[in-house]
Amino acid sequence: MSTTHSFVVLPGASRTQGTRGLGGEISLKVSGKDTGGVWAFFEIPTRPNAGPPLHFHHKQDEWFYVLKGDHHFRIGSDDYIVQAGSSIFGPRMVPHALQNVSEEQGKLLVVVQPAGQLEDFFREFSELSSKVPANKAVVHELFAKYEMHVVGSPLSDPGRPG
Repeated sequence: MSTTHSFVVLPGASRTQGTRGLGGEISLKVSGKDTGGVWAFFEIPTRPNAGPPLHFHHKQDEWFYVLKGDHHFRIGSDDYIVQAGSSIFGPRMVPHALQNVSEEQGKLLVVVQPAGQLEDFFREFSELSSKVPANKAVVHELFAKYEMHVVGSPLSDPGRPG
């Protein structure tokens, strides 16, 4: 069920707390719980030369808007370098990865549709990565739990098998 009231999420704030990604604190701006599972909206910091492994979502499309930094995206067999103000669409079932290729912290806005459980994935990934570095098998299992499949390495480490 969707929320029936408006709400504000202040700069730097999140609908949930304590979720970290590869570049810092992830801000959930609109939860899937707010939209009845129709979509969710995140603000995601990106560390220089870092990004997720090549993966695909079984059920979610993703739309990325670059707020800060230059980012390399690989979506399917296409590679893009996009700057602040650019947006890029990643359809479900198509492998994709991204890397901040700037020397400074970057920032993305990301919309997923339908919302699925990505906010739960980010929370669990945050807990996992706050401990000792997770082994690859555990990371792959976590992706699979949330209906994603890892099919390759992060763009920042092309020599490492996925």
